[in-house]
This record gives sequence, C-alpha cells and structure tokens, in this order.
Amino acid sequence: GGPREAWECLASEPSMSLPIRGVRHVMAHTISTEPRAALSEDAVEAVQVCTGEFLSLLVSEARQRVAREGRDAVTEADLLAVLNTLGFRGFTDSLKSHLQR
Repeated sequence: GGPREAWECLASEPSMSLPIRGVRHVMAHTISTEPRAALSEDAVEAVQVCTGEFLSLLVSEARQRVAREGRDAVTEADLLAVLNTLGFRGFTDSLKSHLQR
C-alpha cells in the first residue's frame, strides 16, 4: 500500500508497533554514512518501542479530536493537525507532500 493506506492503518490499529525489520532498515540507512557505526538489538528494540508509543499518542490525540467534533473516522488531516499541536510543524509540510504522491 501507499502512504494513504499507511495513515489509515495507523488510525485504525489499537496497537501501534512498527515491524522490527523496518525499524532496523531505517536505522541502518540513517547511520550508513558512519563507517564504524553499528546497531545493537537493544537499540533497535528501544526505537521500536519509542516509535510505537509516539504513534499511539498521535492516534489517541487524533481520536479525541474526532470525538470532540462528533465524527467517527480519523483522517490524515486529523493526524497532521495533531502533529502541529504537538509541536511537529516542521514535519507536516513534507508529510503532506508525501501523501499527495
């Protein structure tokens, strides 16, 4: 699926946990410019837990927003609004651009 399906999946899943393989891949890609850098399994698992907690917070806040407005479904606009509210304004433009692909 594409980016829109990923947002929809996050908005509907009760448990937010990214696959460990995906977390490891992103982390490895991020440090690939450092020749002596290595990833421990503990570090990968810690990032997986932290990202899961962050996603849970994001979706929980979006669900509260939807409930206050008397709606049933969380949309990508709700998730982007919550990111703004939580102080992640710098990320929303790039996410909007990515979602329009």
